[in-house]
Amino acid sequence: MGATAAPWIARIFSSPADQVSRVEGDAEILRFLAEHNFPAERVAHAEPVSVFNGSGVIVTRFVEGGRPDAPEAAVHHELGTLLGRLHALPAGDGAVARDGGSDEAGGGFHVGRPKEDLAAAMSFLVSVEDEVAPEGREGFELLRDRVENADDAEGLPPALTHGNYHAWSAVGTPGDLVIVGWAGSGRGPRLPALAWLLTTAAEGDLALVDAAARGYSEHVQLTDEEIQRLPGILGMKPLWLACIQYRESVRSGHTPTLDDGWPTWDVDRNERNQRIAARAIAAFR
Repeated sequence: MGATAAPWIARIFSSPADQVSRVEGDAEILRFLAEHNFPAERVAHAEPVSVFNGSGVIVTRFVEGGRPDAPEAAVHHELGTLLGRLHALPAGDGAVARDGGSDEAGGGFHVGRPKEDLAAAMSFLVSVEDEVAPEGREGFELLRDRVENADDAEGLPPALTHGNYHAWSAVGTPGDLVIVGWAGSGRGPRLPALAWLLTTAAEGDLALVDAAARGYSEHVQLTDEEIQRLPGILGMKPLWLACIQYRESVRSGHTPTLDDGWPTWDVDRNERNQRIAARAIAAFR
């Protein structure tokens, strides 16, 4: 790089699922997004993928600005608009057509479509099953039942999608946001990414749900089945996170029990999901 060249960002992927070929696929997806003028991070070199200690490394151009001020309605409208634009892109081939949409965090063993988040959630529980104290067994079984019966979003309309789409996946300035973190991207049901954006928006204010939904609907109209299944899909990522928390709690020597609110937390969560879904559906219409 010359003295005036923009700085680069280098990401090292060391989880078992992050084979070099998959990182090369990430670069291919970023090139596809650039070809369609979608505001994502850009590869920084003609050959952006290399290997360091057996792990894939990708270099992208540094994006000026910081994380957006997430509580702003304008930011969530922009995030919804960008997600709608992403889901409206034409289908591609190669890595663009690979299974994607799951979150590759939590160990990196489960990659692919969003249903892999539920597979990961189950693996988190199974990994500590033998360590669950007797007084916590009932809660453990209830939580496992939640995972077994969760909606996996299969059968819903697919698109090129992002595995962890919310305000912290954006960098830049409002009005000129750039979406980063494409390791989990690929083709999968589009609804989980929207559901996670709506869920995180609601943590600030339910009014932000309206803004995100209106932005999304500028480019994509949900099907009747997507609208019907939205409340269940809203619980998908929080359930995944709850299972990570459960695993870490058991590993630390404390088995969560029903007295601790586990896993009855999702009774309140389900009620909240219904409220979020109602706000979003009203905004879509």
